[in-house]
Amino acid sequence: MSMSQFEKALQAAKEYIEVPDYIENCADAVRYDFLHGPAVALIPKGDITQFTSDDLYGDSTFRSDFEEEAKPEDKVVMVFKGVVSDTLEEFISNLPSSLYYDVESGEILESEPEGETYEDDNPDYNPEDPESEEYVSVYSEPTEYFEISGKDLVRAVFGKTIANNL
Repeated sequence: MSMSQFEKALQAAKEYIEVPDYIENCADAVRYDFLHGPAVALIPKGDITQFTSDDLYGDSTFRSDFEEEAKPEDKVVMVFKGVVSDTLEEFISNLPSSLYYDVESGEILESEPEGETYEDDNPDYNPEDPESEEYVSVYSEPTEYFEISGKDLVRAVFGKTIANNL
C-alpha cells in the first residue's frame, strides 16, 4: 500500500469519527501534559462535558492558586491520572478496534468487505440435458480495501503523542 493511499485512509477515518468538542479539549490537555509535564485543569461545575481549552492550566506547582480562584462548584484536577485523561481513555476504548477503507469509493466501512455471489447465465447450459443448470453461482471479489487498526485510528484522530502514550 502506498503512503498516499494510507494517508487517504487515515484522513477518511478521521473524518468518519465524530469527536465531541470536550473530548478534543481533553486530548489537547493530555497532549500538553505529556509534552510539558504535569498540568492542572479546571472542570467547570464538575462537568467534564463543559471542559474547554481555556480551562487548562499549565504548571501543576500552582494548583493551590487555581483552587483558590475556582468557584465552589468547580473542580481543579490533575490532567493525567484524573477525570480529563480518564474521559479521553474511555472515548478511545469505545472506538472501533478496526475500520476498513474502500479504495475505489473512498468510504470507511465498519466491517470487512466481502465478495458477492450472484446467479448468472450458464454458458454450458444444454436444455436437452436434465442435469444441466441454466444458471450458475458466480463469486466476485470485493474491491480493494485496507484495514485501519485501532492504534492507527487513534493516531489519525488524536495524533501520535496520544496514540503512543495511552
